[in-house]
Amino acid sequence: MLTNIKKTSIFLAIALLLTGVSGAVAKPSRQKTKKIQPRVMQSKNDSTILTFDIEYQPSNDVIAPPQQGVIKVYLYPDNNLKEIRRNFKQLVDARVYDSLLFHRVIPNFMIQGGDPKSKNAASGELLGDGGAQGQGIGPMPFVPGQLYANPPRYHKYGAVAIARTGDDHNLERMGSSSQFYIVTSDQRYKPQQIGAMAADRRYKYMNVLAQFAGSQENAMRLFSSLYANQAGNIPDEVADAYRTVGGTPFLDEDYTVIGEVIEGMDVAKAIENLPRDNADRPLGFARIVKVTYSGPEVSTTEAAEALKNIKKKK
Repeated sequence: MLTNIKKTSIFLAIALLLTGVSGAVAKPSRQKTKKIQPRVMQSKNDSTILTFDIEYQPSNDVIAPPQQGVIKVYLYPDNNLKEIRRNFKQLVDARVYDSLLFHRVIPNFMIQGGDPKSKNAASGELLGDGGAQGQGIGPMPFVPGQLYANPPRYHKYGAVAIARTGDDHNLERMGSSSQFYIVTSDQRYKPQQIGAMAADRRYKYMNVLAQFAGSQENAMRLFSSLYANQAGNIPDEVADAYRTVGGTPFLDEDYTVIGEVIEGMDVAKAIENLPRDNADRPLGFARIVKVTYSGPEVSTTEAAEALKNIKKKK
């Protein structure tokens, strides 16, 4: 436990990082308004698609056969996501996702799946803490700075990202080895709101570091590696997407966005609206029957190099 003196010094040190570039948090700047497409154009040279065959049913008491659907996810071709794409290829080849559930669904927010413990899980069993470490796959790496990258990666409607445990137990924000979520919220936001959220999450993380970082040096290292960019000056593409398509901007920068749904958001919306228990688990089920990986393979060398480059920035 840090003493009050140490906590205060950490707060002051990180506050300098928050304000050292240009003082107070700047308002987002937007030079022009442009209409964007809610889906990406797939690259012909590097088009990696995950196809999820899904079946779902509102209740286990329903006699009729479950409804079926397909969700297709485009995995972004970014170099810093190569390790993650390689991990997904291994997971799919090992058929880890076969028969797993979407175990957490929240209307107008997201649906989450990929917990290996959900296969054959009893009704009402709490899920969400499982991973694929038994398959030789470690935690997915956290990729910082995505909101300000070129192109930016963010939680627009249909975005797919890696689930993880909270900051208090996971200061470096390593992701689950298999769990992911799909953003189903189409809530719109103004640029000023997005900028305020960016500033707010920095102060929240600063508070976590003051409690758990252990030293001022470690706190400053973690903060500067995860939030290299000052809050404000939200990219035009991001502002336009949240204004026209919607999403969950309060999750940006805190989770690694890996791709987006290009087909089957109607299926995702149907799943999010299934009746659920107090733990947000469907009373019936939404099950991944199988997953197909289509796209170029990432070699072990390429993945290792990408992971090394991510760690260099931390």
